[in-house]
Amino acid sequence: SLLPVYSHGALADSDSHSPRLLSSDNLKRLRALGGLVGLTPAPPFHPSLDAFRAGIESVAASPFLGTPGHAGIGIGTDILGVAALVPGLKNVSDLIAWVIATYEPSTAHALLHGNARGLLQAAVGVGGPGPVEM
Repeated sequence: SLLPVYSHGALADSDSHSPRLLSSDNLKRLRALGGLVGLTPAPPFHPSLDAFRAGIESVAASPFLGTPGHAGIGIGTDILGVAALVPGLKNVSDLIAWVIATYEPSTAHALLHGNARGLLQAAVGVGGPGPVEM
């Protein structure tokens, strides 16, 4: 099955002017189809942890297969190839710790790997899109 993936970046309503931004129309369509939106915790997409969390919450407000929430959202990083991270994050361990401290356990699990895993499973016919049961 084919499911859309926006691997990493930010929403077009962020302060960045990158061509990699996801428009609100594309966000709505991607979420309605059960695709995955990966958000990057790095400038210019998200200049702070507050901006990164606001980006996650903006995506969560757009219905995923008809229901708002954190399903279908991932942390889309290319940390090994970026020049700078959001202040407060030095590495992947810091990112994981921030997500765990910021979100309830089931949401942290979904954001860190559960939603991406669910999309991959759906793509190979092992399950459907949506949050992965813990």
